[in-house]
Amino acid sequence: MTSSTAKSTVLIASGGMDSAVTAYELRDRGSEVFLLLFDYGQRHRIELEHLAQISERLAVPYATVDLSSLGRLLSGSALTDASVAVPDGHYSDQSMRSTLVPNRNMIMLSIAAGVAVSRGADILAFGAHAGDHPIYPDCRPAFFEQLGKAIQAGNGVFLAPEFRLEAPFLHLTKADIARRGHELGVPFELTWSCYNGGTIQCGTCGTCVERKEAFALAALIAPRLVGRFGSGTALAVGVVVHALIQIPPIVATPDPVWLTALALAGFGHFAAATCVGTTQRTVQQWDSPPHLRARVQQTALWLINGFRPLAALAAGALALFTSVRAVMFIGILVLLLFAATLWCSPVRHLTAKDEGIAQ
Repeated sequence: MTSSTAKSTVLIASGGMDSAVTAYELRDRGSEVFLLLFDYGQRHRIELEHLAQISERLAVPYATVDLSSLGRLLSGSALTDASVAVPDGHYSDQSMRSTLVPNRNMIMLSIAAGVAVSRGADILAFGAHAGDHPIYPDCRPAFFEQLGKAIQAGNGVFLAPEFRLEAPFLHLTKADIARRGHELGVPFELTWSCYNGGTIQCGTCGTCVERKEAFALAALIAPRLVGRFGSGTALAVGVVVHALIQIPPIVATPDPVWLTALALAGFGHFAAATCVGTTQRTVQQWDSPPHLRARVQQTALWLINGFRPLAALAAGALALFTSVRAVMFIGILVLLLFAATLWCSPVRHLTAKDEGIAQ
């Protein structure tokens, strides 16, 4: 992110958290922000209402560009074609390719460039981030660089003297955006991420999953523990807790006390597993170069999701020859062995980088 200021900025925006944080970021730099909304017949048109609320809260003007007739021609996308279902899953899954609207950012930014020229704006901005790179070509650095050159070539002396195309979070993750939004006081409750539209965000489509994951990485206890004790120590301790919390339901007898222990252990298991998973993601993000963060995260997800069914199959086969409790005990021993390995390895001495700590 650059710390320079600008007199005026045109920002292409939706009702999502990326656009909202970008708007607050630009205003924090001292720029006069003008929001440009696009109605392209998207399934989740409710985002337009949410951006209007954000505009009012931020006290900046906005205008809506009606591209609904064009949207009808861009068929085949889950966002503009009612016959294509919005896929559930992680934002980086290949199934999310069906949410690509052909040439969308090029169209919007081209129109916004004209608005920027007419308004004499110094900056044309959009809220792309590193998590967009795996699926959407028009959110990648190569697109950003080439489009900036095209706008300069196409408008020449009619642009403001210091005009530039800017994407403040192009090399940052969604979690980084959530953290920055918290620092800026962004009203996340006014933002809308869900691709399914409706009146309640579904929580299962790619953007909803990514939104929840970003807030978990940015605000859960794990990053705070990491900031205090170091990422290696937090990870090792989390694995130990994850293992030990499973002992009560194994040794207890099937009575009300056992059921209570099972419920408490289940909650503890979930909390510890979340803590470990969040810490791992945090370490991945902090210790990876910004331009590789999305790929590191996506690769880790593929490995984890690919290993789970194999582990479940092995556990089921082992239970046939022993017992469920025996298999659970083996799982605990494996986790403790993993924790001991972490504790004895250089991983334990990992510390969080200053720019990543969520204080």
